[in-house]
Formats: sequence, structure tokens, C-alpha cells
Amino acid sequence: MARCGVRSREERWLHFNFMSTARGRFIVLEGADGSGKTTQATRLVEFLRAAGRDVVHVRDPGSTRVSEAVRAILLDPASGRLSVAAETYLYMAARSQLVADVVEPALAAGRTVVCERWTYSTEVYQGVAGRFGAGNVRRLGRLAEGAAAPDLTIVLDVAVGAGLARLAREHDRMESKGARFHADVVRAYRRLAKGRARCVLVPPGTLDEVADRVRREVASLAA
Repeated sequence: MARCGVRSREERWLHFNFMSTARGRFIVLEGADGSGKTTQATRLVEFLRAAGRDVVHVRDPGSTRVSEAVRAILLDPASGRLSVAAETYLYMAARSQLVADVVEPALAAGRTVVCERWTYSTEVYQGVAGRFGAGNVRRLGRLAEGAAAPDLTIVLDVAVGAGLARLAREHDRMESKGARFHADVVRAYRRLAKGRARCVLVPPGTLDEVADRVRREVASLAA
């Protein structure tokens, strides 16, 4: 990062190219539980703001009153054994409200949106690991997203079994689904990242190494 108010070359490039875009950019950070999405999203937001961008930082599900209420149902262990179909529809409902209330207005105003998780999460967790069907999730996802499709999705890779071990707190309902489920999640993210346009896989590393790779991928988007 540049110091004393002097922008780095990457920051100047981001400022020039992002400012020239009438519609805002939509950047999503994905990955298995414990992959560092919140930490890296926060660092990316700080970097983009230093580059002169007007940034909205959201999480999915969440970031609206309705979506946060749905999030509480999905993650609360007291919700019990929701069917995978119910999980899928709840995630889509929360996402649709987030699009309507925050994401689409921000993009239309030319702002940059950085989001922790999006439709790929539902495809991986419910569609693949939960056996609901990836194709079913994609069809529902297109309806929930509307025009708010990500310009770039960055998947943070993590070794199988390592992500949950990083969480220094009691596991929520989704995090408690078992080792096999979460191993399926990690492997599904890797396959997805290799097969989708505008989607990149960032390998594990130190916080600074991962943050630098994320910044470079975002700079490539601006180019």
C-alpha cells in the first residue's frame, strides 16, 4: 500500500479504470468456512477505498434487516435439521432481498460492491455437498441475482480440514455439518473455480500473500 497519501501504481490504475465505468463493479469473495473471506474482504475494501473507490461491503446472507433474519435461521443450531431444499430457498430469498435493497442500487450508482459469498456458495454447499443439485441452484440463482451477476469471483482455497480448525469459536449450524460434508465443499470449490469464467482460485498463504494476490486479481479486472 502507498504511504503518506501517495497512491501505488495499482491504486492509480484502479482509480482511473473503475471511475470510467458507469455501472459499478461487483466483486465476490468465496471459499469454505475458515478460508479467510471476512479478513480478505475487509483488506480489499480498505485497498479500494485508498484507490479512490466508493465501496459497499456486504455479506450474503445478510446486510439487510430481512436477510439478517434469514441468516439467523440458517445458522442457528436451534433451527435443527432444515431440509436442503429449505436451506436453498432461504439463501435465495435473503440474496434476492440483498440485491433489491443494496447491491443493485449501489451498482447502478457506479459504486463498487465487495461481497462475502454469493450464489456459488449455495451451489457448493447445498447443490453439491448437500446433493440438491448444482443445476437446480444455478437456475434459482439466476432468478435471485437478476442483473447483479459478479464481475469477478475470488475463491480462497484452504486445505481439507484446515478451515474449520481455524475458527476459534463455537461452530454454527452450517459449520457443524461434519468433516465429510466440508471436505466435499473444499473440493467442489476447486472444481468450480477451474471451470467458470470470471472466477479465480487463490491458493493458501500468509494473510499478506493472499491479500496481494486478491489485489492483483482485482487490478486485472480493472484493466
